[in-house]
Amino acid sequence: NPGQAIRVRTIAWELTGGYAPLKDAKLQFLLQDMKERIYTGGWITTNEFGVGAIDLPLSENMPEGNYQLVVLRDKTREVALLRVKRFVAPILSIQHDLKRFLTPAQADLPITARVGYFSGGTLVSSTLRLEVLDRPDGAVVFTKEVPATAPGVHAVTLTGEELGSFRGRLAAEQPFQMRLTATDSFGRTDSVTRDMVFTQRPYRAVLELDK
Repeated sequence: NPGQAIRVRTIAWELTGGYAPLKDAKLQFLLQDMKERIYTGGWITTNEFGVGAIDLPLSENMPEGNYQLVVLRDKTREVALLRVKRFVAPILSIQHDLKRFLTPAQADLPITARVGYFSGGTLVSSTLRLEVLDRPDGAVVFTKEVPATAPGVHAVTLTGEELGSFRGRLAAEQPFQMRLTATDSFGRTDSVTRDMVFTQRPYRAVLELDK
């Protein structure tokens, strides 16, 4: 929320050589928008275990939208995506099982979502629409209605052909979004957005053999 603070805790390690914690390492943190305009930031020095923490305060008039939390040390740069948005209690609650990533070789994508009232009550009926945005705040490149299999329960499996219709618009190793929009029988609407990554390496690991 604007006016709140982003609380960051970091664990820094040296991954080449001895795999030791980066003690007394000076790290810079920057919060910038998608056009790389900086809104807040600060420095920390890690302790002997490579651990450090920092609070990044947000102003009350902080623009809502997508941001990048950037961590810098010498020539090393890491980025995490964050979204700043004022929380307003929705009418409809949408719970889903969307993953965090999509791969080029993925054959299909099953999706299940449950729609209900945030404050309780009986949902008579609902509709659900899925949209794919080619980047944060980007253009909609795919839309599909998700059918109801039971009251408040919507399920669909995107086929390989459907995935192929928009995968070509996604940049490799870059974020994109999937948005679910629900509407009840009275025409009231709420939506939830999932940040995802189009990647060939959804799982990353360093494998070593003791030779």
